[in-house]
Amino acid sequence: MPFRERFVARGLDTVSGKTFEHRRTWIQNRLQELAASFGIDCLSFAVMVNHVHVILRNRPDVVALWSDEEVAKRWWQLFPLRKINVRVLLGGTL
Repeated sequence: MPFRERFVARGLDTVSGKTFEHRRTWIQNRLQELAASFGIDCLSFAVMVNHVHVILRNRPDVVALWSDEEVAKRWWQLFPLRKINVRVLLGGTL
């Protein structure tokens, strides 16, 4: 039988005997972070044993109020390593 990668989002993994209930809180917190950064509302979500269902609503009215600087700030908060890489490429230091 070939190896098949498994993912347990939450609950008890019957193979390893480990519990992954802490992941529900982690997923909820991460969804809230991402929703704030992208200007969307997370209306509902359900963490199943091996996948997640998410209902989102985009908020163009909120995003329209953001300046270019605000958009860039939110991008750097999500992808800080890119900021470091750009700085290094431009001849700066870490």
